[in-house]
Amino acid sequence: MDFSQFQSTLEQHQALVINKFTEMRDHLGRLDSRMDQYEALQRRPVLGKAGGPEFQLANYETPGARFVKSADLDLFRKTGRLRFELKDGLWPAFEQKTLIDSAALGFSTPGVLGSERIEPSIVGLPKRRLTVRDLLRSRPIGAAQIDWIREDTFSNAASPQSEGNAKAESGNTFSIASERVRTLAHWVPVTRQVLDDAPELQRFLNENLLWGLKLIEEFELLFGDASGDHLDGLCHQAGAYLHTYAAAGDSKLDTLRHAILELETADEDCTAFVLNPKDWHDLELVKEEAGGSNKGSYVIGDPLGSTLRVPTVWRRPVVSTNAIPAGRFLCGNFANAIVGDRQGASIELSQEHADFFTSNKIALRCEERISLAVLRPGAFRYGTL
Repeated sequence: MDFSQFQSTLEQHQALVINKFTEMRDHLGRLDSRMDQYEALQRRPVLGKAGGPEFQLANYETPGARFVKSADLDLFRKTGRLRFELKDGLWPAFEQKTLIDSAALGFSTPGVLGSERIEPSIVGLPKRRLTVRDLLRSRPIGAAQIDWIREDTFSNAASPQSEGNAKAESGNTFSIASERVRTLAHWVPVTRQVLDDAPELQRFLNENLLWGLKLIEEFELLFGDASGDHLDGLCHQAGAYLHTYAAAGDSKLDTLRHAILELETADEDCTAFVLNPKDWHDLELVKEEAGGSNKGSYVIGDPLGSTLRVPTVWRRPVVSTNAIPAGRFLCGNFANAIVGDRQGASIELSQEHADFFTSNKIALRCEERISLAVLRPGAFRYGTL
């Protein structure tokens, strides 16, 4: 007999042994079940001899059977009432015990009554829509600083020229502008047990850390003051709105149109507005004067929602965000600002902090490295409505 035949024979014998073992286990299970039933019957009292050691199955009659045979059953059908007694000490366990109800058991935690979780994810706090970065150009960068060449002056000597004479000479001056890459970051401590046992919490923490990072990024893009490690934000560099064309009784709509004109007279363009939701709300509620004050149709707003469109005022898109205070606005040519991404937002886990290794704690760190290049600050206006 070669090895393959021996192995095949051995496997057949193993299968037979396993089958016999399974049959014996099933048989023992059936015996255990029958013994449990017998013991349960033994614990039932004898009719007329409560608590006695004997059990007479032939004479046993359940309370339900006695109820059906009751002579007063017809009375119960007519009146809906029936007095039914357990005589001869039958079922002594029917005595009054402590009531088991929801209050006694208690709901989890730490009670025993369970609950059904209707929302699998953690319900967090409200989160602001982050939209300012969407107005700007962005590009990856590979150094700790960015720079660009800025034209400072242009002397334009172009004019009609006489034949045979020297032509007029124009001139330019230039300078180098630069911005450092800044690091935005924060972190939270958690235990290793939490990360192992609550994967939903880990997902929630990751999302919350990223959102918190982007929230401060939006603030820095607008209001960073270039001090320390802050960005030099758009509103910090923008030209101040000068109210050059303001007139008595101007509305917020008038002010925004004046700001567009201030940019246009400086040969700049206005591609968008950044407004607080309260100010955008006020603009959408402006009505025509037809039929009297506050009785005409809405000028900007569309309460019926019949037209699907991007929010605009004076044909310029509007970004509505709480990042800018109520009563203030930013406008300009947003193509003149570039976000340089040195390191995208990321989350890292480490125990290399204080006593975190010995105490089973983990630090979740979220950070990014960016810079903001406002190529031409004069292309923006920041002011009061």
